[in-house]
Amino acid sequence: MKNEKNLEFVKTSLIVVLLILYTGGIFQVLGTGGSNEGEPLDISNNNGFIFSLINRIFQLTGFFSIFLIKPQWKNVIDVVIKNKYILLFTIFTISSTFWSDSEKTLSYSISLLTTNLFALYLAIRYTLKEQLLLLAQAFTIIVFLGIVFVVLLPKYGTMGGIHAGAWRGVFSHKNDLGRMMVISTIVFLLQSIGYKKNRLVTYFGLIFSIIFLLMSKSSSSIGNLLIVVTIFVVLRTWRWRFEIMVPASIALVFIGSLFYVWYNDNSAILFASAGKDSSLSGRTEIWPLLFDMGLKRPWLGYGYHAFWRGFNGPSAEVWFAASWHPQHSHNGFLDLWLNLGSIGLIIFVLSFLANLLKGFNWLRYLSKTPDGFWPLLFMVFLVLSNLTETGLMKENDIFTLIYMTISYSLTILTSRSYDIIDGNKKYAYE
Repeated sequence: MKNEKNLEFVKTSLIVVLLILYTGGIFQVLGTGGSNEGEPLDISNNNGFIFSLINRIFQLTGFFSIFLIKPQWKNVIDVVIKNKYILLFTIFTISSTFWSDSEKTLSYSISLLTTNLFALYLAIRYTLKEQLLLLAQAFTIIVFLGIVFVVLLPKYGTMGGIHAGAWRGVFSHKNDLGRMMVISTIVFLLQSIGYKKNRLVTYFGLIFSIIFLLMSKSSSSIGNLLIVVTIFVVLRTWRWRFEIMVPASIALVFIGSLFYVWYNDNSAILFASAGKDSSLSGRTEIWPLLFDMGLKRPWLGYGYHAFWRGFNGPSAEVWFAASWHPQHSHNGFLDLWLNLGSIGLIIFVLSFLANLLKGFNWLRYLSKTPDGFWPLLFMVFLVLSNLTETGLMKENDIFTLIYMTISYSLTILTSRSYDIIDGNKKYAYE
């Protein structure tokens, strides 16, 4: 019994470490020598070895995920088939190697496959409640180390250059910290509402996640959190009696409509107060250029990770035409369209809509605990964060990992009867 507990502790610890790696935290900012936006990257041979090692770890994670889920292969196949859009998306991504001009498309596609396999293992092995707990443990470490970086290692923990003074914690950019802290805040908020264990740690994580978010000065992330919290309030009405839920939802929609009208009338003032212009820091300057580039290959795209290659790829036309050199389009949907065309984008949208429907069904009729809100809240944030940043279906990425894990988990949870056995522990979802 003691050996089993020790083995489970080791396994859980490894997963928490992997989740931290998937956020891109700690090693990336250290590996680049604390470089800031607009500065040359400081990557030595030793740091290059670290990045290579991390990529090998991601690949091994996919391999061991196959090994761990092999005893339940019949159930696994059933889950994969029911998630046909995730399967189609992965196959289509790998297939883009045939029309891509980049020699790295295949390796990136395989990395997406390994991310997929790890997500499948997490969904098969852990319930939504346990997944939230694992994320809470990972973000607790990230927040704690972020404090260490800001206080003791300010070269790494805070931004310099054009974003001087903004916090970035254990990440390479303040916007990365902002996005991660939105997810961290949601995780700790759900933990604080429904679970009594480790209250002190939960409140520590919640408070400092909000502090880090504010100190990152990432206005888009701050706005996204406000919207997600508002959506959370709206979703809570879905668990009320029907005769109360309907008028409450109508009232909230009405209030939201009033806010939208007010926002349209005052958007210029809001952007100016946040130190930004209505072009979203140059994003709207490049979007028309990228749209024209996308129309050249509207159906299949340029191939997975084949567009943004500086002056060596199709992005060269954008760099010549624009007044700056973006590394991505600052819009996840636009980048997905450029990479995989309308077919790839449609497959993802169908997957998203299917999961959205499952999420509403799970929240309204099947779930009674706070983790029932997690799938919908995350998916709302995923859309919001990809309107001004990019991070949609990227390999070795925490947002892709979480989305795929949620997709598989919802399939399991909303199945009429599904049993999963892991060792001597049995999980039954009905």
